[in-house]
Amino acid sequence: MKYETKKIPKDWTWIILAVITVLLRVILPAQVIETIYSRGIFQVIRLVIDNTVGLLPFPTVYLFVVGLLFLLIRAIRNGVKFEGNFKQRMGQFGWSFLRFSSIVVFLFLFMWGFNYGRVPIEEQL
Repeated sequence: MKYETKKIPKDWTWIILAVITVLLRVILPAQVIETIYSRGIFQVIRLVIDNTVGLLPFPTVYLFVVGLLFLLIRAIRNGVKFEGNFKQRMGQFGWSFLRFSSIVVFLFLFMWGFNYGRVPIEEQL
């Protein structure tokens, strides 16, 4: 029985974005992260968040968790609905889980994680 790779999606977008983001976090020096991300890109992200979901009367982490659960359930459902033998179904589930994990990694690093690479406050002072 030949394993058909045609049925596994070939959308690598989230995986590529996650890998690039992790590589940037590892490679970029603290001063570049401080200048470009923390004092530039993150300020815009923070402004948008503060003036939209930041106005909600409950912590937005609940929305984040619900969104992650939705994506996880969708990935599991797609794996269950996938027609094929056990190997193909496990391959589909693995692919869905990899994409889900990539989305989580990319969003975390882009929306907050780069701040861990900033110049320490002791050096700034």
